Amino acid sequence: MITRRFFLLFIVTAGLIVSCGNDKPTEPSATKPKGELDIKYPTEKATVSGIVPIQAEFRGYIIPEEIKFYIDEKLKHVVVDTPYIYQWDTHGFDDNTFHVLQAKAYAEDQILAESGIITVKVNNTPSGSKDEEPPSVTLTSPSPGDTLSGEVNIYLEALDNTGIKKTAIYIDNVLKSSESHYIWNTLDYSDGVHTLLAKAWDFEENEGQSQSIQVTVDNSDYRDNTPPSVQIVYPPPGEKLAGAVKIRVSALDVSGIKNVQIYIDNKLAASADTCLWSTLTYPDGDHLIYAKAWDNNANEATSPVITVTTSNSCTLNKNLIANPGFEEDKDGWKEQEDFILESTDPHGGEYCALVKDHEIINLILLHGEPEQIFTISFWYRSWQAETRNYFSRLELESLDDKINIYFNREAYVPTGWTQYETAFSPNKACKIRLVLGQDGSGICFDDFVIKRIQ
Repeated sequence: MITRRFFLLFIVTAGLIVSCGNDKPTEPSATKPKGELDIKYPTEKATVSGIVPIQAEFRGYIIPEEIKFYIDEKLKHVVVDTPYIYQWDTHGFDDNTFHVLQAKAYAEDQILAESGIITVKVNNTPSGSKDEEPPSVTLTSPSPGDTLSGEVNIYLEALDNTGIKKTAIYIDNVLKSSESHYIWNTLDYSDGVHTLLAKAWDFEENEGQSQSIQVTVDNSDYRDNTPPSVQIVYPPPGEKLAGAVKIRVSALDVSGIKNVQIYIDNKLAASADTCLWSTLTYPDGDHLIYAKAWDNNANEATSPVITVTTSNSCTLNKNLIANPGFEEDKDGWKEQEDFILESTDPHGGEYCALVKDHEIINLILLHGEPEQIFTISFWYRSWQAETRNYFSRLELESLDDKINIYFNREAYVPTGWTQYETAFSPNKACKIRLVLGQDGSGICFDDFVIKRIQ
């Protein structure tokens, strides 16, 4: 009976041992290599020091997903793209010791190929003479004389007995990369011949450089050379204009529009596709308007030039202020947009103008003539609950004269909207502006109206 128990226990134990053996993880299969892998540098029995570029080369019909580098059978580095190089720092190894190097190529967790084992000797003890041998540098891609377009991969190869400390890639003598690989977007360069050069430095600061090569960029099949379409939409040619006029431009291009400029009498008036033009600031007569546009590929186009005629001298009972009540947001007040205030109780529209602390708003430049009479009116109120009046005024300033009109002579500015109106005769070119006299003041304005009544 005792014998039977011992026999059963032995069978169960043996079964457990067999079961555990079957659960041991296995390495990916390497029985069917699908390519060849070699370590090209360093070579067998070489003596190495410093930083050593271990370079592997794979040949096969399947592209590896990764190359693993082993030193003394221990995984040290993984590379997922060409060139397959591992910069091995030998300073952590004892001098005069031998080490084995190997590389393995993998795809889908399967080994494609294994390199042979390379044995090298590490010796970082300085010798009696300084290393003055520069690195060997080669541009491996592209090749001299190649014609290139789009994005191009530039590769360099650098070798040195003490290792490579840094590298550089130059295009037309301009440093573009401090790596051994650079993706060159040739669309950023003009079509034609360009020069490529590579440099490398070892740990003794010896510099080596490749032979410069010339390549030709030709992106004629890729580059957009078609200029945009641009034209003045309003006003039409020959239009007679007065007061404030909104110039509108149409600019179209398949790549999109980057910039639009509007010119009046050959001077830049706006960098936008619309421009609010106060014709009162120009003398009566013919004026030229045209626009320029640039697409996203830097192609430029100019619209046809149109001629319009301004005539403000006989304009009666027409408000000369553009967007007087700010009903169209800040349009017409862009040069003073910091003054525009969102208001919960504007006199009209959603916005009003705020002037405070010595600030000035330029309203208009009039070209008055003798016996012409203008009126100006507006609504105003205190910015805060109580604002002391610091001689807030209108200034009518010509080249040789200035008239101050104090529209509120009370001690405080009213908290509710109050209207002010007056008449004046400028007789000549006259600048009209709002001025506040002292810090701490603040007045809101709305619904400006300036009209010629005679």
